[in-house]
Amino acid sequence: MNFCGLNTVKWVCRSSRRRYSHQAPCCIQNDVDMKGGLPLVIVRHGQSTWNQQNIFIGMTDTPLTDDGNREARMAGIILKEYNFHFDVVYTSLLRRSTKTVWIVMQELGLEWVNVVKDWRLNERNYGALVGRNKKQCVEQYGKDQVKRWRRSWDEPPPPMSKTSEFYPYNDKRYKLLGINEDELPLCESLKDVTKRTSVFWDDVITPLLKQGKKIMIVGHENNLRSIIKRLDNISNTDILNVELPRAIPILYSLDKETLKPIKLEGHADYLNGRYLISQEALSKIADRDQRQVYDTDIKETLETSPFLGHPPKPLDVLEKKSTQEIWNIHKYLNNYTGMKIQNE
Repeated sequence: MNFCGLNTVKWVCRSSRRRYSHQAPCCIQNDVDMKGGLPLVIVRHGQSTWNQQNIFIGMTDTPLTDDGNREARMAGIILKEYNFHFDVVYTSLLRRSTKTVWIVMQELGLEWVNVVKDWRLNERNYGALVGRNKKQCVEQYGKDQVKRWRRSWDEPPPPMSKTSEFYPYNDKRYKLLGINEDELPLCESLKDVTKRTSVFWDDVITPLLKQGKKIMIVGHENNLRSIIKRLDNISNTDILNVELPRAIPILYSLDKETLKPIKLEGHADYLNGRYLISQEALSKIADRDQRQVYDTDIKETLETSPFLGHPPKPLDVLEKKSTQEIWNIHKYLNNYTGMKIQNE
C-alpha cells in the first residue's frame, strides 16, 4: 500500500514539558489536499480479547484488552494531529467498537458529540467458526478455504446452530431494541453484510453527507470492508486482498455533489482513501496479521503489546500521563507513524 509524503511539524505535550519533533502529517487543513471534498473517517476497533487469542469473533461481544485501549488511544492521538472535528459518530452495538469510540473521542476532546449505535454496523456472523481458533481452522480446512471464508465476496462459512452458546439472539439487547430474530443471520458472506450496510449507508449516512456533516464510522473489519468495497467500487476478486488493520484511521475525501470518493495522494491499494500511518508500518502490521492466522509453524500469539519492554497498564494509569507512559506512547508513535522524539 502507498502513502503520501510526511512533513515535519512540532507539537508540545504539556503534561511532560517536552517538545517532540516528528515526521507526521500536519493538520488536515494545512497538509492534506482534500481536493475540495468532504472528509469521512473510518476506523476499526482496537484489539479485543478474542483478537488477542486468535479466535473468530463475529457478533460475540468481546471487550478490549489493555492493548486494545492503547490502540484506540493511538487512533485518537493520530486524528488529533490532523485537528479533526466530527458532527456525529456511528458505531455498532458491540463494546469493542463502542469503547474504541469513547477513547478516541476523549483524546479529541469531543465527548459531547453525538454517538449513534446501529446493529447493522456489527461484525459479520462467522457462523460455525465463531469461538474457534483461526489457526486450528487453517490446520483442519486448509489456508485457501479459511481465506475464502474470511475475505471472499460471496462464500459464507458454515452456519451456526441456534443452540450455539454464541447465537447472537440469545443476547437480550436485540429484543429490547426491537430487532427481529429473522434479521440476524446464522452466517454471512461479505455480500450478505453489504446488504445491511448498504441500507444503513443509503438511509442514514447519505442524507447527513448531503448536509455537509463530518462523519466518523467506527466498526469491525468486515462491516467496514463491505462499506469500502461499495464506496471504492472494488471488484469481487480484488476485495479478497483488502484487509483493515485495527485502530488505524482511514481518511476519505468525498465529492460534495456525487458523494463519490476523490482519490487522495498516497491512497492505499484498491482504495481512494489513505491510511494515516506510514506504508512501512502498515506493511509490518499486515505481515503480522497474516502470520498470526495462516502460518501454522508459529505456535505462540503474535498479538503482543506495541509497548515493547514495558508491562501493560490500565487506562486509568494512562490518564495520569506519567513521564514513563508518555515516553511509551511516543515510542509507539515513532514505530507506527514515523514520529521522532526529541528532548528539549
